[in-house]
Amino acid sequence: MSTSDERSHIAPLDGLRGAAACVVFFSHFQLFGLMQNRDGAFLGGTGVAVFFTLSGFLMSYLYLSRTFSFSSACSYAVSRFARIAPVYLFVVCASYAICATFDPQFIYAIDNHNLLRHLLFLGNVSVLWSIPPEVQFYVFFLLLWWATTQLAQRVFWPAAFVAGLTVLMLTVSQQVPGTTLPSKLSFFLLGTLVGLIRSRHPYLHLSPVVLGGLQFAALVLLIVFGYRLFNHEAMFASPLYILLSAVTVLLLSYGGGLGDILLGNPMMRTLGTWSFSLYLLHAPVLQAAERLVHEGELSQIAAIAGSVVVVLAISFASYSLIEKPCQFALRSLAGRLTRAFRHQTEEPAG
Repeated sequence: MSTSDERSHIAPLDGLRGAAACVVFFSHFQLFGLMQNRDGAFLGGTGVAVFFTLSGFLMSYLYLSRTFSFSSACSYAVSRFARIAPVYLFVVCASYAICATFDPQFIYAIDNHNLLRHLLFLGNVSVLWSIPPEVQFYVFFLLLWWATTQLAQRVFWPAAFVAGLTVLMLTVSQQVPGTTLPSKLSFFLLGTLVGLIRSRHPYLHLSPVVLGGLQFAALVLLIVFGYRLFNHEAMFASPLYILLSAVTVLLLSYGGGLGDILLGNPMMRTLGTWSFSLYLLHAPVLQAAERLVHEGELSQIAAIAGSVVVVLAISFASYSLIEKPCQFALRSLAGRLTRAFRHQTEEPAG
């Protein structure tokens, strides 16, 4: 395993990603009428907030310490594309086919009017709304990374440009659609900041008991405050909630505490590996379960239990058959192209 791969797998954060996907899944039981209690509905917003913060953290932790170059930028772009594009595009195309041929009421209502928008990672149907700000952040991070490298070389205007752009986006964050980067930029930025802190300070000189206590307190505060805010709009607009998300991710990134036990165990890390497929594929399963309950084919308890089993099974299948092979193929192709490019540029003339 390469150094970058080792750095990208902080055990509790792998588990946190899985937990975030699971709480989004859980929150949608109420949305589809499989649970009557609304107390868990806020968890969907909490899960998405954690996803956004984790993205900022990992981009900063993995890349900001490296020098920006054409080669490193291409490697970054391929890695990000390979991470989300294969299964996302599969879901979009499959949803379009299902809506056109079998079920016009399919949860991912993608038709001729919005197909191109979704293929360009700009869609807003159901849980797919969170993909556009994520992809837009990946592009913005390239600017941030380039400006950071230039700043280290005492070239200041790129940093000034990125700072001005950041201020502009934060200024309009409450006036733009929720599928745009400015509306969620605060989560990404604080995630980026704590990722940089974690990279510069790889160890916390605290006992496991103290660290575990801080991690537990951060998780409890994140959940309790999210419950009090309850709706997504209030969560994503709350500076305190944004700060809590970042602090929680930072504390859990340090090993040796409660985070290792709760989130760094093999089961949670496995869920983290499947998390993107779980996030994208759970809604169609819940829609099918809702219909079976409505038709009297299943009880609510059986529908909930069956949904959990089916979602886990298809998440595993999606990761094994789509995500993992496509990531390997795309990264291998990018590696060969990069080596060929270097060979051509380094080949002596004549």
